[in-house]
Amino acid sequence: MDIGLSTGRTATRYLTACLRASGLDIQHEKLGKDGGIGWPLLSECLAGRCKGARVHLIYRPAVDCMGALHRFSMPMWSGNYHPRWKRGKVRHYYPDFDTGKLVDLRLFMRYWLYINSHALDYADTVLSFELLKTDEGKKTLEEYYGRPVYWGAVDPKGYAFPHPRYSVEDLYLADHKLAEQVMRLDRELFLAQLNPSTPDSLS
Repeated sequence: MDIGLSTGRTATRYLTACLRASGLDIQHEKLGKDGGIGWPLLSECLAGRCKGARVHLIYRPAVDCMGALHRFSMPMWSGNYHPRWKRGKVRHYYPDFDTGKLVDLRLFMRYWLYINSHALDYADTVLSFELLKTDEGKKTLEEYYGRPVYWGAVDPKGYAFPHPRYSVEDLYLADHKLAEQVMRLDRELFLAQLNPSTPDSLS
C-alpha cells in the first residue's frame, strides 16, 4: 500500500484520478486497497495506522502552494466550507492545529508547515511536485507501479471558480506576488520553511 502525503495545491485530485484510471484502487483523502493520496491521510500515520505502508511526501514549496490558492477559494479552509468541518477543515483532522480559521495566507503557511514537518517523520521518500509534472517524473511513477499510467484522466469532482474580471493566469501571478510578500514580511515563517531533499526516483 502507498500513501501520498501533501498539502493543498499539489494536484492530489488529478494524480489520484490518473492512478485510478490506470486500474489502481487509490483514493483521494482516504485509503483504498492500494493506498491513498492527500493531506488528511497524515492523521492515519499519526494514529499508527500506516505501519507496513510505503509513505511518500509530495513536496511543493510554500510560496508556490500559496500562489495557487486564489483568494476566492480560501473559504474552503474555514469553518464555512462544509457543516461537517465546524472547526475548520484542518482542525477537523488535527485538533492540535489551533490557529483559528484559515482565512489568510499566513495561516495557510502555518498549515503548510504543520503538514510537511509531521509528514517528514513518516515519509520513506520525498517526491518533487515539479518533477511529477515532467515526462521523467511520469516515467518514474509508471516504473514504480509497473504499468502505464493514464495521464489524461479528469477528476469528476474537480471544480473551478472563474473570476468575472481576471484570467487564471492573472490570478496566479497576483497571488504568487502576494505570497512572496507574506514570506518577506513574516520572518518567522520564512525561517521555518522546509527544504527536504527531493530524489528523482521512488526507489
